[in-house]
Amino acid sequence: MVKNVILFFVFTISLFPQNFSAGAGADSSSYLIGDFINYRVKLKHPDNYKYALWDIQKNLGGLDLISVSQPLVKAEGGIQNVEITYTVAGYDSGSKVISGGEVIFFAASGDTQRVRVDSTILFINIVDVDTSAEIKDINEPRRIPLSTAEILLWIGIVAGIILIGYLIYRFYPRKEKKEEIPVVPEIPVDERVMQKLADLEAKKLWQNGKIREYHTEITEIVRWYFEEKLKIPALEMTTGEICRSLSTGLNMSEVAKVTESFLNNADLVKFAKFVPLAGINEEMMTQAREIVRLCISRDIKSPSALGEKNV
Repeated sequence: MVKNVILFFVFTISLFPQNFSAGAGADSSSYLIGDFINYRVKLKHPDNYKYALWDIQKNLGGLDLISVSQPLVKAEGGIQNVEITYTVAGYDSGSKVISGGEVIFFAASGDTQRVRVDSTILFINIVDVDTSAEIKDINEPRRIPLSTAEILLWIGIVAGIILIGYLIYRFYPRKEKKEEIPVVPEIPVDERVMQKLADLEAKKLWQNGKIREYHTEITEIVRWYFEEKLKIPALEMTTGEICRSLSTGLNMSEVAKVTESFLNNADLVKFAKFVPLAGINEEMMTQAREIVRLCISRDIKSPSALGEKNV
C-alpha cells in the first residue's frame, strides 16, 4: 500500500507592492482514488482592486470537478483576503498536475497588477483491496435535499393522481352487478315419479270412493314417466301402442308385460265403468312402482322413441 504523505498547505505566493499576493494548493500531495481534494486559491489585494483568475476548471489535469465554493472574503485595514475552494477528485491512479496561471488585479483607475501562480502536483494512489471485507463505495453517496419547487411539484403530482382516480371512480360507468341465481340441482326423473306416486297414495282417492279419479291419475303419472324416462309420447298413445314400443322398440318385454296389465285394469275402470275390488286398487300402486323399478334396473337414460313407428 502506498503511504499517504501529509503535507502542510503549501502555496506558491508572489508578493507585489501595495499588498498584492496570490497562491494555490491542496492540503496534501497524496490521495486515494475517489478522495475529495480541496484545491484552494487565496488572494490578497486592496479594497479598490478587483481580480480575474485563470481558467482553473480547464486546467485540472484529469481530475473531476465536484464543486466550487463562493468566494470567502475577509476585509481588514483596507485589504481584502479572498479564499475560493475547488473540490475535485481523481478516479485513476498516477500523478496529476493542476496547472497554475496568472491572476490579474485591476483598479478603476486603469492600474493593473499581475501575479503568477505555480502548478500543483498531486499523487492519486490505488486503494488496497481486502477481498475478505465487505464491498463498499469509494465515497458514500451524497444526498441532495429537495428544493421547495421540487417539493411543490411532487405534491401537485400526487394531488393530480388522487383527483384523476376520484373522477374515474365517480363518473366512469360501472357494470351493474348481476344477482346470482342459485342453481338448483335437477331431481332425477326416477325420484320425481316415486314422489308423485307417494303424493297420490296420500290422497286416498279410491278409499274415499273416487276410484275413477285414482285410476286416471295413476296412469297419467306412469305415462308421464315413460315420456321423461324413455322419450316416447306415452300420453298420446293407446295401451297397445305403448306396450309394442316397450317390447319391440326398446326390447323391454318385462316392463311391457307389467305395463299391459296395469293399463288394462285402468282402462276397464275408466271406460267400462268396472268397479274393482280393493285389492286391485292396491295392486295398481304396486305395479306402478314395479314399472319404475324395472326401468331403473335397466339403467335407461335416453333411448330413442320408436313407438310412433309401431302405430
